[in-house]
Amino acid sequence: MKLYKIILIGLFEISLFGQAYAQNLCNDPSFEKGGFDFSEASICLPKLVTLTNTSGVQNPKYVFDYQDESLETVKAIASSQNSKNFNTLKQQPEISTILQIGEKSGKITIACKNIVLRSNNSPIYSYTVCAPYTLGINIPVHELNDFDSYEITMGAIVINITKADLPYQKIQTLAFPVNIKVEGKYTDLSKSCINPSPTIQLVTPIFGPNATTSQFHPAIKKIELTSKSNASITFSGAFLDTSNDNEVYNLFAYKIGALVNLNFPNIANIKPGKYNYPITDTTSTYCFFVQRKNNICGVFSERSAEMCTHPLNSATFKPYEYDLDWEKYPNKLFGQNNVYPFSYITSTQKIIRIEATQNILEIPTLFQDKKYTDSNIDCKKKYCYQVISNVSGVYNFTPFSGQSISNQICKDRSEIIAEKLSDAWVSTSLTNTNEINFENKPNWPVDVEKFYLYKVQNGNLDIIDSLDKSQNQFIDKIPVSKSEKYSVGYQDICNSKSALVNNFSSIFLEKNASDKIIWTKESPFSLDKIGAYEVEYIDEKSDLVIDQVSLNKSVNTHIVSFDKYDSDAKFRIKAKADSTSIHESYSNTITIPVIVALFIPEVFTPNADNNNDLFELKGKTSNFDFFQLQIYNRFGEKIIELKNPTDTWDGNLQGKPAPVGLYSYKLSAIHKNGEVFSSLGALELIR
Repeated sequence: MKLYKIILIGLFEISLFGQAYAQNLCNDPSFEKGGFDFSEASICLPKLVTLTNTSGVQNPKYVFDYQDESLETVKAIASSQNSKNFNTLKQQPEISTILQIGEKSGKITIACKNIVLRSNNSPIYSYTVCAPYTLGINIPVHELNDFDSYEITMGAIVINITKADLPYQKIQTLAFPVNIKVEGKYTDLSKSCINPSPTIQLVTPIFGPNATTSQFHPAIKKIELTSKSNASITFSGAFLDTSNDNEVYNLFAYKIGALVNLNFPNIANIKPGKYNYPITDTTSTYCFFVQRKNNICGVFSERSAEMCTHPLNSATFKPYEYDLDWEKYPNKLFGQNNVYPFSYITSTQKIIRIEATQNILEIPTLFQDKKYTDSNIDCKKKYCYQVISNVSGVYNFTPFSGQSISNQICKDRSEIIAEKLSDAWVSTSLTNTNEINFENKPNWPVDVEKFYLYKVQNGNLDIIDSLDKSQNQFIDKIPVSKSEKYSVGYQDICNSKSALVNNFSSIFLEKNASDKIIWTKESPFSLDKIGAYEVEYIDEKSDLVIDQVSLNKSVNTHIVSFDKYDSDAKFRIKAKADSTSIHESYSNTITIPVIVALFIPEVFTPNADNNNDLFELKGKTSNFDFFQLQIYNRFGEKIIELKNPTDTWDGNLQGKPAPVGLYSYKLSAIHKNGEVFSSLGALELIR
């Protein structure tokens, strides 16, 4: 006789049987440790549970039923309320994880604790009904099965066992319908709950179009992409006789469109629980199902319906909205068209948006959609997106339902590095303050909010000034005393900060000797190198350029001339960029006082040999307001008077050679700079 079956399992915490979950914050060592406590680790429902912060964590918040959500989701759903009334009754006991999130010394803290929730004295167990007369009950070894003894009631049959008998399996021939009840008992009655275990009526299973609902047939309840490269699969099923290889489950995975080899499971010999599977092609959909060869009924293998991933490929910012793109959840089971009522699938989907780790918004979409534009955003805030598909249907006349959750993509514009400005340069004004110029139209799709000037100070690149988006020049108000190094960046209206332009430095000019100047050679251009220099001679009164000397880019010194100056000589350096850019940069302007020096010869020889034939003054001979040089013979008679420092005497008197010998002179002069000269001396005429 052919047997059909229903496999049933009470509700329990699947993750207890599964492998480590990559996203679980409780196991993440990168967070600081928090801490909290509650009065009882195991409670009978309903009951109010109050938590006490025990670790000095600041701003503690709590999630009372943590389900391995991401950090961003936890920040959004955590509450400052430190108590909860657990009042939802469960058929079988559960373990619930309470998570605390807070901060200590500016770092995020995480603490987790489990609490056992019991509505009654039911243990964890499962049962299998085989048509027409067989019932199998399994009670596994389980941390929630801590009762001292167990009583199993199957109609008129009552069986008592102790915890030493676990794991326990009982196969019994019965007439259906039949009532069953499994109850755990403590020797210490204070541990027991008031409510008794529920009685469940089982009927003869029917297979086919009018099949008996097999609520706990092997099923993938949730599949989540904890990252684009990892899928977490949670499946439920019956507890197993681990001594029978045919009763273990195998997990199969395949990329959609590929073939499945049932001889080679991807994860073999597993129990119901939670498992991770690596995703190699992160842009494709992968489908999963579980299967075992046999059960206590001895019938054909049990297979779940498949559940599939649907990765969220991108959340692209386009001013001022996010464009989401994901892989659509498949509308077929195992690649086959829907065949009612044998096998078919339906699904709904929605987008979960977390705004600034505070507000969670559900955005419904049509099941056929795979793109969405979120234009209702404040681009200064952080957003996280996930796509959730709720899937249901029938596979081989067996109803199923599950949830597929995409990977989460978070976008925080403050973490985006904007394109740097195209160019910036520094030039020093005639008043010796540095002017920093820049191109204020970056190649960036988001409007600029502020420009920032950076300056190297004590070895650090610090912000020293800011400008609004309409301006393109900073002025460093600190008077120039050395070469200064700068950079320029900006922040857009979505809080993205730009990369900085290459550092550039002001040209600093200084006197190296009485007639020599020297300047720094670092480029004042962020984009270009220096192509050439010019030394500019600046008029001491009008500040206009009165002369300039071109120099090679490798030169950084120059011997200056004072011929064009009366009292103060002014100079500055102009650097030209080496590209086609028209940018020029000026150094600071330096002033060198003009030194007035007149040298009067003691001897001259007017003998027509073209060597020292004239009596003439040497040195700085220009720019005198008054000049008088009188020459006397040995009798004290004035024989020559020079009224200009450039005048000369050729040694003749009234057209005839003057006598050789000693002559005396008297000098009186006033320079334009106010300096007064007065001197007496002697000179010798030799032929």
